[in-house]
Amino acid sequence: MPINVPTQDDFDALLQRVEALENTPPPVSHPATTGTTSNPTEIHVAEFGASPANDDNYAEIQAAIDAAYLTDHKNVRIGAGTYKISQAINTSGVNIYSSGPLQGGVMRINNGQTAIRFSGEKDGVPRPGGSVRDMWVFAGPGTTGGIAIHLGSNGWYQPDRFDLSNLRITTGSLLPGQVAGTWSYAIYGLFTSRTSPPGLRGATMNNLEVMQCTSPAMVLWGINDLRMYNVNTYTGTGIQSMMGLWIGGTTGVPSTGVRIYGCDFEGPINVTNSHTCLFEGKFSGGVQYSGMAGQLPCIFWNNP
Repeated sequence: MPINVPTQDDFDALLQRVEALENTPPPVSHPATTGTTSNPTEIHVAEFGASPANDDNYAEIQAAIDAAYLTDHKNVRIGAGTYKISQAINTSGVNIYSSGPLQGGVMRINNGQTAIRFSGEKDGVPRPGGSVRDMWVFAGPGTTGGIAIHLGSNGWYQPDRFDLSNLRITTGSLLPGQVAGTWSYAIYGLFTSRTSPPGLRGATMNNLEVMQCTSPAMVLWGINDLRMYNVNTYTGTGIQSMMGLWIGGTTGVPSTGVRIYGCDFEGPINVTNSHTCLFEGKFSGGVQYSGMAGQLPCIFWNNP
């Protein structure tokens, strides 16, 4: 499908519309540490019994997150190593991170379920904001289905003003004879039922590497003011095709103010019911786009 060619007036108007996004401060980086910490603003999951030696760390990690939120620490650290979990960790309202994606913590789920739920609520109580940073999220060998990071869907609260940074979403290292696991989606969020204010508002995604998805790697519907930098989606082992990104909405709750650049989508991207958005990167799988009447168009720069 051909990509629209905007006029200079379109471009100038679009830049005015999304320029405010640049005023959002970058996420705070945390110094690398190992083991537990006495940092009064931080809780380490090891303090609640989480360990790479455990067969399941769900209860321990969730307890650390809940304690951090309820005591206003808001910061949770995961040490180095692989932390196996049996069900989704709800990270809403806190900043959870490790020593870094290359030497830090790994969340691994082995049963094809969601690994991280980041939906702006816990047990029906709003928990806005927060971040997931500096770690790997793995599907266990041979598992299929599930969502690496579920941002919420119609009927849930919305995680406004969240940050996903420095993440690798894929499958773990395989032993001889093992089959690579797969995700259905790496990142999924459906927000079109929220109308006041409309959709999900304000989010950043930076430095993400996504592989091993059998459905679109990222699905974001009804999202406003998203900034995405250096996000790369690849098919991975044994996957024939994978849509890299699907952004859309409804006529009443479209996606708008999305600004994406420096990204590499190996599979096609699909943009529908969206307006006033910028896309710059490598779109080797092509672009499928349908604009909205009476709205500023989306603009695409394909840099092979």
